[in-house]
Amino acid sequence: MEIEVSDAAFPLIDAMAFLAIAVFIVFGLAIPLGSLGAQFFRHVSDLWDPEILDAARITAFQASVSAGISTIAGVAIALALPRDSRLVRALLGVPFGIPAVAAATAWVLCLPRMLSYSLTAVIIAHVFFNIPWVALWISRALDEVSVSELEAAKTLGASPARAFRSIIAPVIAPASAAVFAQVFSLCAMSFILVMILGGGPPVDTLETTLFAKIRTGGLDLSGAGACAVWQILITLLPWLLLRSFGKTRTLDGGRASRTRRKTSWPRIVFGVGIALVFVLPYLALAFHVLSGGEKAGSFSEVIPAFLISVRISVGTAFFSTVIAILGIWMEERSPHFARWGSPALVLPAGISVMVLGLGFFVAYGRILDPFSASLAPIVALEAMFFVPVAFRALQPIARARNAAAWDAALTLGASPISAFHFIEWPRWRGPIAGVLALIAGASFGEVAAVSLFYNESRVPASLLISRWMGRYRFEDAQMLSVLLMAASAALIFSGMWVGFEEAEFRHE
Repeated sequence: MEIEVSDAAFPLIDAMAFLAIAVFIVFGLAIPLGSLGAQFFRHVSDLWDPEILDAARITAFQASVSAGISTIAGVAIALALPRDSRLVRALLGVPFGIPAVAAATAWVLCLPRMLSYSLTAVIIAHVFFNIPWVALWISRALDEVSVSELEAAKTLGASPARAFRSIIAPVIAPASAAVFAQVFSLCAMSFILVMILGGGPPVDTLETTLFAKIRTGGLDLSGAGACAVWQILITLLPWLLLRSFGKTRTLDGGRASRTRRKTSWPRIVFGVGIALVFVLPYLALAFHVLSGGEKAGSFSEVIPAFLISVRISVGTAFFSTVIAILGIWMEERSPHFARWGSPALVLPAGISVMVLGLGFFVAYGRILDPFSASLAPIVALEAMFFVPVAFRALQPIARARNAAAWDAALTLGASPISAFHFIEWPRWRGPIAGVLALIAGASFGEVAAVSLFYNESRVPASLLISRWMGRYRFEDAQMLSVLLMAASAALIFSGMWVGFEEAEFRHE
């Protein structure tokens, strides 16, 4: 539904939206990806390098296995969980917000020594990371199932299996395929989990190989470009599959016309227990640090690194959310943008930060110093990656606009700004706060961007943990990982809590 605003209204917002989206598409996507393409066509033979082909094979294999197990288990759990529990949904969102570097530290502590530096360790970590997120996504897809239809089927004598096949399966099948595609892409783009748990080598994926060719093996741009091409090919196909299934379920919580039933306490307790299973490795790490008595004497390094991570996290959340809101504004104002511009805002979901960072390096390395003390390159890369998250989360809020109330307010003499403040803002403030918290938590421990563009004068907490792990300073790394986990988990939990509250508000 388009927003009924005259062409003369909000000219400043129109100009800001157009400029921001143009900068995002041209300088954030077109030029870096075009530069990668030009680099590739100059060195196309590197695409068949045996080392790179082996990394592509391992990437596709581990992503397929991880996504397959995560999807099957996540769907099963979603069907068993109480779907109207705000607490259960908030807890399910927590593991997805655990920084990957902190998760790797926890798994190094929890996994048996025989699995050290193995592909099995990487897959286990990916599965534990993604099952709760799959369950949450499928649970929200199940919100579209009408309770009245299920009760009618039961009254007419349909067995539970028949009701599932006829009513539930058609709803969750597209969502299951979509979530498999998204998890596949996320696992294929995984960097620090593979680097720490896989050893990088013996387990080398395209992400770790690309990083090695840029940072540790000399500046091999042709080899890195070949890795980027394979990475895009592997992640692009599931991204297109995801797009083919239309709308995704994010913070909107579904909008089916159904009767809500109060969930019993035993089911809530069961759901909380299942959700907590997937944070056990991280709780084990926290217990180990808090009860082990190790005193890491590195707070002189921890505090500056933690503050740098806070700055990156806040900047990423702010800029990605602003770009997403302006994109939604343009989508509602222009059908042409809705057709051609919106896909560009979702495209970075299928491109890894490492690949996009390489594009930045190739495109802007001669005019910008990528190793300067500025945090701008890191924030820009992370914001690019999280714009699709914010865009998908906030799209349903715009589509669910109360047009009748808006028109009535304008008819009674209210200005568009006043109408927005009293009618639209109560619907938007919760989701915006939730998206800001979610992105801040998820970006708090991101490693790929800082690994490419770090400077010794600005080493964030995630990179410091990775360095300490490589130097066998495990107590220091574990202590900082717990701090990072606590901050990220608190942000993610609050974002999920606020998002569910807004979903409940719209259902009433």
